[in-house]
Amino acid sequence: MYDVAKAVGVSGPAVSVVLNNRLGSTIKVSPETRARILRAAEELNYTPSLLGRGLSEQKSYAIGLLLSEINAPLVADVIRGVQDVSNEQRYSPMVFIHGDSKEETTEFERSMDRQVDALIVDTFDAPADPASVERYRKMSQAGFPLVELFGNSIPDVPRVNVDFMGDGRRSVERLVSLGHQRIALVVHDQYQKRIEHWAAWGFFSGYRAAMTEAGLKASIITAPAITTPGDSQPFIESGRHAARELIKLKDRPTAVICYGNRRAFGLVKGLQYAAWNIPEDISVMGYYEREPAELTEPPLTSLVVAARRAGQQAAQAAFALMEGKSGVTAAVASDWIEGRSVAPYSLEVHSASRI
Repeated sequence: MYDVAKAVGVSGPAVSVVLNNRLGSTIKVSPETRARILRAAEELNYTPSLLGRGLSEQKSYAIGLLLSEINAPLVADVIRGVQDVSNEQRYSPMVFIHGDSKEETTEFERSMDRQVDALIVDTFDAPADPASVERYRKMSQAGFPLVELFGNSIPDVPRVNVDFMGDGRRSVERLVSLGHQRIALVVHDQYQKRIEHWAAWGFFSGYRAAMTEAGLKASIITAPAITTPGDSQPFIESGRHAARELIKLKDRPTAVICYGNRRAFGLVKGLQYAAWNIPEDISVMGYYEREPAELTEPPLTSLVVAARRAGQQAAQAAFALMEGKSGVTAAVASDWIEGRSVAPYSLEVHSASRI
């Protein structure tokens, strides 16, 4: 910075004002001088020291992400979304992943050791540990910038969520528009525990409301809940279980919505093993993570959580808090992936032997 100042013939603080874009500074720099400083910095290949800047401003220029292992399929997209926004502020995401409440405490303490300037906390599906919730609440009340992502546990903080109920509605409405009337929902067997599994409950509630409004009867097929969220195989086996239950039904649905695309992957494989053709014998729609929707044959028509967009909004809320503003709470709608696993209902398309 001294070299740039010397080359231009201005003071070091003037260079600092320009290179750090401090528009509200009491040090005034003319547009001509600003241009000369920027040109000299480029010619001298000047790169500001982020460490030095952080020490002088008492900032780490890191935004912490404390993410639950249950969200493994979404983690990369969430990080990319946070990075999209952080790059504009010369910040970097710092990721801490946990699998249970004990590990959550350890990773939280590690994030504090790294002195992150804000923290985005993921409490998806199950509520955060009560001790953790109290800790986060006190941090927020003390003024620390904290945002809750994919959860509904921490009171009085900005929150970015998935519109689970709206997604359940949209799934039904899509199938009804194609002529389906017998539409089943495949969901894990813990979905009625509203407190522990509020996301599944919300999706089911949207499904049930849309079926009622369409004058249709809800049909629920349950499959085992997963206790090892980081492992895809139990989800696939859960879907195979659902396929066996579906095949037993007397009044078989013409379409099924599956909560969880890894579970839908197992459902499709289970039905195909029983010589069912998709979508000729039954239409299958997935929900939640992106990758399995693109791996099935036929490719799965699915609503996928817009994790990157959620990460962007969570980061925007965190930066708003760091600037002393109010962080915005938002509900993010999921995006459609168009596959070939859903077709309009007609006897010409769906085999009469299957229905």
